[in-house]
Amino acid sequence: MVTAGCGRIRPSRPPLVGSAGVPDSTWGTRDPRGACHHGSVDPDRAVVGQTDGGASVLVARPDDVPCVQALLSAAVHRVAALGYRQWWDPFPVETIEDSVRRGETYLAFDEGMVVGTIAVQWDDPTYWGVRPPDAGYVHRLCTAARVARPGLGVELLSWAASMASDRGRGWIRLDTPAANARLCSYYESLGFRHRGETEVTVKGASDTPERWRCALYERSTRTPFPGN
Repeated sequence: MVTAGCGRIRPSRPPLVGSAGVPDSTWGTRDPRGACHHGSVDPDRAVVGQTDGGASVLVARPDDVPCVQALLSAAVHRVAALGYRQWWDPFPVETIEDSVRRGETYLAFDEGMVVGTIAVQWDDPTYWGVRPPDAGYVHRLCTAARVARPGLGVELLSWAASMASDRGRGWIRLDTPAANARLCSYYESLGFRHRGETEVTVKGASDTPERWRCALYERSTRTPFPGN
């Protein structure tokens, strides 16, 4: 997501991989481990969840912002290798800082190493409008391609759905580029249902307003993800 970002409206450009990101990729032209390898998890840090595959999920702290930014910026280069465009490099740090302050950004650790990140919001008027408190909204989902095991992205989506369900939310929602049929089909294969499209204006890396077109998807938090 750019801020939560989707597909920027720009003619004659490849579709962007957007909002919820690319859950599982084996691409990799930049390794974010230098910014994210903590060696071991600080024992004073509370683990707030665990994925089905055993990765620990922690709430990101202000000192984790460079790591989260490195993961998201690296994703730009991974998808560029496939001819897509996603987010910006560097990813706007203000977006990450705001989310961390709200306690909505999480890091996944496995064997002491950061292997992914996900943000879960409890409202999303920019993309979904004003709605009752019935959903969790996924943004900035990203895995570290060279260190994360296959399937971690789906595990993080499943964990986010479980957390939303525990809060009494019946839905998990995300947005993704409307023009990217490949990514839309991927989310549909995971049981997400298309709920329309929207156009939003967000600020890019240079603080310049940009127009984005997004496909909106949701799935029930009560339905297990494939393989779970």
